[in-house]
Amino acid sequence: ATSTHANSQQRAAVLAALERVEREHARLGDALVAVSRESERKRSLLGDAKSALHAQEERLKAATVHCQAAAQQERQAKQLLQQEMDASKHLASRFVDLSREQAKYNKLRDAEDRRILAGMVEWLDKMSDRKVSVA
Repeated sequence: ATSTHANSQQRAAVLAALERVEREHARLGDALVAVSRESERKRSLLGDAKSALHAQEERLKAATVHCQAAAQQERQAKQLLQQEMDASKHLASRFVDLSREQAKYNKLRDAEDRRILAGMVEWLDKMSDRKVSVA
């Protein structure tokens, strides 16, 4: 009877230990599932972050290209403006030169006009002297 009782106690201890092992196994299984879910959630977040970063990089590349194009257009506009300013300076200089030439021409023309008028006055004087002497 002692042996049966000892076997019975031993069996009860083994069953209790087995139950504890099964509970621990279940607990570890639940923990593993929780860790697996958390890992998947973090993997998903990391994927989202990578996608957002890639999209941001693409926007940055596009903005860089846009800025480079704008800078090129600004350089071209500055070159055109400089060319226009140079052309305006040249035209202004040419206008001054032409104005000087016009003034010289006007002076010569006025002198010629005065010479012609003086000649006409002299001729008219001679003609009036002739008329007076004829009369």
